[in-house]
Amino acid sequence: MICGSGLKAVSLGAQSILTGESDIVVAGGMENMSQMRAGVKAGDVPLQDSILCDGLNDAFYKYHMGITAENVAKQWKISREEQDQLAVQSQNRTEAAQKAGHFDKEIVFVEVPSRKGPVVVKADEFPRHGSSLAAMAKLKPYFLKDGTGTVTPANASGINDGAAAVILMRKSEAHRRQLSPLAQIVCTAQAGLDPSVMGVGPIPAIKKASDYITLTLYDAFFSSSVSSYSSRCGPSSQRGVLN
Repeated sequence: MICGSGLKAVSLGAQSILTGESDIVVAGGMENMSQMRAGVKAGDVPLQDSILCDGLNDAFYKYHMGITAENVAKQWKISREEQDQLAVQSQNRTEAAQKAGHFDKEIVFVEVPSRKGPVVVKADEFPRHGSSLAAMAKLKPYFLKDGTGTVTPANASGINDGAAAVILMRKSEAHRRQLSPLAQIVCTAQAGLDPSVMGVGPIPAIKKASDYITLTLYDAFFSSSVSSYSSRCGPSSQRGVLN
């Protein structure tokens, strides 16, 4: 498990509280893709790119994650234009939220040393402010170059580093400490599916969660999609489990 490992840690933390093993759990995850080994500058030592071998390539069929995004787009008929529209909407909304300071209270500043002196990282750097459909339309498909590709660097995520964490607490413990919770974990669920379309995993997972609790379509509409590729959001939206 790679992309979902942080959320899985949160799920395990919640289970630890439910079983009585813990009252308070700090859970989260991190990504450090920029520091993964990519090869050597000189010599003939055969090495594999760690980002591909350990992260982006499917362990069983060896195809790139980007190809699975193309498979999703093809199977659910998600056009290049639809993917670009979703991508620019996401970029524009992120830009507006950053400028309004909506994320400021959630971010812990990190000081990174550099040759010119310390650099303070205090905001997500990957979002591209001023994104437009016209600019996105100029980019060529990156993974399929036979004329059928729809996934580009603009409607797909890039190589990023980051970390996030949450504090989980038993309700009685929160009351004892006079703390107000931000959210309640009612249940968690995960489900498997064909690796070739692994990006639509939220569909069977939400359906599985609805077996544990009363989950209406209205509830599912407020599900959050954290996806590396725009094409993955289309099927979930079509099937009424994402907005």
